[in-house]
Amino acid sequence: MKKSRLNEVKDYQNFVTKFRRSIPKQYNQIELADDLMNLDIDFLISISNRSDGKTFNYVAFFMKLAIDLDIKFTLLARHHTLRDAYRELLERICIEQKHFNDKELFFRNTQDYIAVGYGDKEIGIITHLNNATDLKYHSNFMKNFPIIIYDEFLALESDYLIDEWEKLKTIYESIDRNHGNIEYIKIPKIVLLGNAVNFSSPLLANLNIYEQLQHHSKFGMNSKRQYGNIMLEMRRNEFSNENRNTRAFNTDDDSMTTGEFDFNTFNLADDYLRAHISSNGNFFHIKTPYNYIKVMYNLNDYQTNIKVVPYSENYQFCTDVSDVEHGALFLKDSFYKDNHQRRYYNPSNLHFDNAYSKSFILNEDDFIHLNMNKIIKYHLKTERNKKGYQPFEQKEKMYHDNYIERTKKNLVKSFISNV
Repeated sequence: MKKSRLNEVKDYQNFVTKFRRSIPKQYNQIELADDLMNLDIDFLISISNRSDGKTFNYVAFFMKLAIDLDIKFTLLARHHTLRDAYRELLERICIEQKHFNDKELFFRNTQDYIAVGYGDKEIGIITHLNNATDLKYHSNFMKNFPIIIYDEFLALESDYLIDEWEKLKTIYESIDRNHGNIEYIKIPKIVLLGNAVNFSSPLLANLNIYEQLQHHSKFGMNSKRQYGNIMLEMRRNEFSNENRNTRAFNTDDDSMTTGEFDFNTFNLADDYLRAHISSNGNFFHIKTPYNYIKVMYNLNDYQTNIKVVPYSENYQFCTDVSDVEHGALFLKDSFYKDNHQRRYYNPSNLHFDNAYSKSFILNEDDFIHLNMNKIIKYHLKTERNKKGYQPFEQKEKMYHDNYIERTKKNLVKSFISNV
């Protein structure tokens, strides 16, 4: 017989309370677990310094949850080779955590995933982002593992997959086949665990929480706060810092110790610039093999804000011949300029919306040499030559495109001011 929502809440809260008693007070107390049944939350993010215990405690919690309440999990790695590291973690949890018997743990290997079993049932799977397309063919099976746990989602800048967001989205959509009818949680949840390694994660860029992260790390350390459909926890565990040897590499103040990001805001757009561009601006999209570059500029002084976005219904330019379509111009050699990078480190009209967009453009030779000002002038000339062109129409288009983003920011600011 199906439980009422009230009984589900009571059962789940009792489960969390009981499990939390087994966690030593000096380590991460899995506070995000309290929000797993919140229907307004899709992403649960825990960011802290090294040795906080978040990975061990959260993964152990979700293992026990699958065993007791049958809410199963998907452990997600960035690469195929990291699947074995997850396997070793689960084995260690079953040896060290009192809730488990390591003799009951078993694994079943397949080409696309490793099934995790305990006792007489499977409780989870281990897979990786690069397998996102193949996993679509297992959607009837994948839907039974609705809690996606992505550990070490923050990495060294060179380790990120350029299409990380799209692959995570594909895996989520393969799992989201229960139409809101998952017991206890109703919809799939994404749990992101990481250390404050750097600010250039494609996931952070697409979640668009850079300002919230900066404010949270400054004013909300060792607490959790909700930002839209995201519940964020940031922690600095002083107990674990005392037991780490920070002397060897002089890491007393690095992000692995402080749990805070190292914010480099040079040449990033602020709210004043965004408002200035929106007041009398236009924009266009450049399609690349990986994503889209959105270029927003002011019609009078060409002050420009550049933002990398995962998708756009329409684009006006493309960097690959194969993407040419009606109304989209292929950017041939004449739209590139040697030494164009000086436009980004010397004061100019070109700015970036966030750190990820900045990293994406500056670290790719194909994009750092795009002559943005020439493309802007070409776009402006083309728009003005269109029959019936009116600047007001362009301002209206700009307004509607930025309306939702501005509304979100105002809601976040309102929330922060009331905390």
